This record gives sequence, C-alpha cells and structure tokens, in this order.
Amino acid sequence: MGRQRKKYLFNKFSDNLKYFVNVKVDSRLVDAYLCPIGMSLHSTKGLEGDSNDPLTEEHVPPRSMGGGAICLVRKDINSISGHSIDKMLLDHFRYRSFMNENGAYPVRINTDHEHLRFMNGELIIGKRENRPFLHFNLGDKNLQNFKKKVVDKGVFPGSGYSVKIQEPKVNTQLLNSGFLKIAYLKAFSKIGYSLIYNPDGEINPTYEKVRQQILNPEENIIEYLPVFYKNIPPVDGIYIVGSPESLRSLMVTFNIVIDDNVESFMVVLPLPSDSIFKVYDAFQGYKENSGLYPELHFHQIKELKFDENRLDAYWLYRLLKT
Repeated sequence: MGRQRKKYLFNKFSDNLKYFVNVKVDSRLVDAYLCPIGMSLHSTKGLEGDSNDPLTEEHVPPRSMGGGAICLVRKDINSISGHSIDKMLLDHFRYRSFMNENGAYPVRINTDHEHLRFMNGELIIGKRENRPFLHFNLGDKNLQNFKKKVVDKGVFPGSGYSVKIQEPKVNTQLLNSGFLKIAYLKAFSKIGYSLIYNPDGEINPTYEKVRQQILNPEENIIEYLPVFYKNIPPVDGIYIVGSPESLRSLMVTFNIVIDDNVESFMVVLPLPSDSIFKVYDAFQGYKENSGLYPELHFHQIKELKFDENRLDAYWLYRLLKT
C-alpha cells in the first residue's frame, strides 16, 4: 500500500511539474519529482528507497498527530524534521491534550518504599461512558521492576507518594517552524508547483524564505508568523483572503489530533506574487496597533486537477490577475 501511494503521489506531481519545467536526460523528456522543500529533482529511482536520492512519504500534520501522506520529500529532510520539529510538536500537543483532561502523558511517581524510590509511567486521563477516569500505566518493563522489587518481597509502599508531571519546554521558534511546514506542504498538496514556479518556469522568490525557515527551523528567518487559534472555518483546506487588500494571502487550516483531542489552526502564507515580509508585516502591524486582526473575507480554494489540465495548473496565477 505504501509503495502504491508513493507512486501515485510521484506521478501526480510529476505530471503537474511538466507544466512549468521540462526535465531531460540525454535530450529525452523524463518523469521527475521536485522535492518541495529541498528543491532537488528525483527520478522514479527515488521511489525504491535504495538510490542516492530516496523519496519518502510526508505525513501532514505528522502521523502521530492525525496527519496523512499528502506529498513526497527527500528522506534526509524528513528525518531531520522528525528529530526536531515533529518531536517538539508532539510533546507540546500531548501535554495540551493531557491538560485538557483527554490523553496520556509521561509522569514519575516517587514513593517511600525502601526498594523502589520511583516509578516511571503514563498517567491517562479521560472519560468512559461520560464518567471521568484516571489511570496509571507502568508499561511492561516498569511493571516487571515493580513486581520484582515490591510484589515478590510482599512489602508494599506506605502512604508517601508524589507525582511529578514535567511540562515540556516550548521552543516558540520550533513551534512556528512546525506550523509553517504543515501549512506550506498542505498548500503544495492542493495547489502544486504554482507555489514554487510562475507560468514562465521561473522560481518564485517569495517561498524561498519559507523553505529556508523549514530547513533551518531554529533560525529566526521569518520573525512573525500569523497563526489563528479561534474563529477558524469548519472545513479543513486552503483559503484565499480577498480583503482587506493589505492582507491578501493564503490561509491554510488544519487539525492536530492527539488521542480524542482535536485542535484547529489557521496559518497565513503569502501569495506567490507578494513579498513574504509585506503581508506578515501588515498582519503584525494590525496586531501591535490594535491588539486584534481586522475582519477577514476569504473563500475556499476549489479542488484543483493541477496534474490534468493547464488551467488548473496555473489557477493561482490566473486568480492573481483578476
């Protein structure tokens, strides 16, 4: 199933790429996929995972947060992201879900037992049949340790217990880079390579800054990223902000799902024809001057068949001319 999905995504975006650039080998046109983050070209060999330039499915949001495979990226980029952005996002939202009384979170229980000073495990909070419950899960390894040091000796802890819940440190820069990556790849999956190229096959410089921020998540390349947590459209998707004129942009909505806890977000992306700092500075100016963003008027982007016809492949640029 995984390989079939990868081939489907490769072919879909490869067909879309042909509307913008021609990739040739020995003067012959070939099917190719351009990694939307690394900007490296890949042949079908990248699907096998055993070449020098393997491609891998990218789950957006990360699979651990309810995301699905919507595009392909270079494997080394996926791996680096998983060790920095994705882990931080998961820790952050697992804790938020737990504090919203819905989910599991790692805890440490200290005891007054002479043979077992502490136990690591997960504290699970939630509801069953509309009744709240609290459950402590030791896990197999810790359970064996508890049995060996406590149960088998027939001596159980007394009344001295303390539970330590360590709130994860939030790196705001990494958090915003994670939001930006999700928004950028979701937009790419819906719009295609018109997010990267103009109809003349020239690379759009606006999104170069976006890619730099994703590739260097701890650097402060984009100082201000507008992220909305409230009044989000109910339908997950991509929207065009039509007015106010100074805030014309793309809006990307998505859900983060941890256990049964769902949180919705909306992230602003610039239009390919604008400077990334122009629209972000405009949003920041509203926020700093009044503390609020103005009322935004937007509409959802329709489902585009950008791999099948030229009009849909260039749809975004046609819209910008109107």
